[in-house]
Amino acid sequence: MTTRRTDSTEQVLTYVRNLIAQGKLRPGDRLPAERDLAIELRVSRPTIRAGLRALAAMGVIVSRHGSGTYIPDGPPTLGSEPLRFLAALHGFSRDEMYEARRVLEVSAAGLAAERASAEHTAAIAEEVANLFASIEDP
Repeated sequence: MTTRRTDSTEQVLTYVRNLIAQGKLRPGDRLPAERDLAIELRVSRPTIRAGLRALAAMGVIVSRHGSGTYIPDGPPTLGSEPLRFLAALHGFSRDEMYEARRVLEVSAAGLAAERASAEHTAAIAEEVANLFASIEDP
């Protein structure tokens, strides 16, 4: 029974992934209602909800109470909680995490600066200020 539910949940993820890949869902777009997804995929609404929870955990969708489920608009974000779990699981120290972030973020910032508009440059400046403000926060 668990395998079937996992397969059905994966079906929801695959369906949404395909809509995104085909350009039918773009940042800011609203997903179809749970009921419509359940009919389209021929699965139960609890299965749809499980799939949507998995997509939300990945940061692919956001739910807005009373409004619906959307593909987030703007730059992707990664919450710190999954990283904390992985760091604890694999024994990464705070200093090791900082070193990894430094390598990745410096390269990403360089690419962003090369391709930046004036709006982007202002956003980068704000992010850098926030980084320095939280440098002691793991």
